[in-house]
Amino acid sequence: MHSKQTNADWFDPPYDARVVANFILHKYLERFEEMTQLRLYKLIYFSHGWYLAEYRRPLVWNHFEAWENGPVIKVVRDCFSRFQTAPIDSFSSIFDYRTGGTIELPHRLRDNDEAFVELVTAGYDRYTAGQLSGLTHARGSAWDLIWRAKGPVGRFGLRLTNDEILRDFQDIAVPEEGSYKGSPLNE
Repeated sequence: MHSKQTNADWFDPPYDARVVANFILHKYLERFEEMTQLRLYKLIYFSHGWYLAEYRRPLVWNHFEAWENGPVIKVVRDCFSRFQTAPIDSFSSIFDYRTGGTIELPHRLRDNDEAFVELVTAGYDRYTAGQLSGLTHARGSAWDLIWRAKGPVGRFGLRLTNDEILRDFQDIAVPEEGSYKGSPLNE
């Protein structure tokens, strides 16, 4: 498992998914827009997938897992599960073993990564959280192949690999309405 050694490491990719979550939340709250758990999970997933396709390296180091409502990173869910379906109104934090308190994680990425994540999230703004979930549930998607597998998958936490996620985002040319293979970035 990956762990951050210094505060400076929080600002270098691949990021802890909670830092990316905080960045997305910060941008939405700046615009006075609400963010729910489901929407946040999907925006992190789409940002990660497009980042893999563009740069051939991960945006976040955490593992996505196949859950009922689509790909989820457990530590992000742990931070925000208390909101259930209500809008999220606080940032993610971690427990500090030295002090016994919590530390709010940053909400900044490298400038070029901030611009990239903003572009991706803006491309999905017109979709509801349910529609975003539907995109990740498309037949043949990385989530679909793990969640609906006929036999044992043999993976800890039903983890999706970066290669499986990349397959869903590479070679996307023309957007198709209602299709997982359609890219809002190409419109």
